[in-house]
Amino acid sequence: DAALYVNPYETDDITRAIKTITADADLREELVRRGRAQAELFSVERYRQRIAALYDRLR
Repeated sequence: DAALYVNPYETDDITRAIKTITADADLREELVRRGRAQAELFSVERYRQRIAALYDRLR
């Protein structure tokens, strides 16, 4: 997972997550790393590669 999940209707839950992220630099850096890796799965370059591979298979 690349996120800390919270109940958006529970302010205590949101507060706890914010405090956790601000207090734990290692966790914060790990979440950033995972988030970037997750975002890369949906990059324009990745999309282009998948479309090109599909076209190659259809030839």
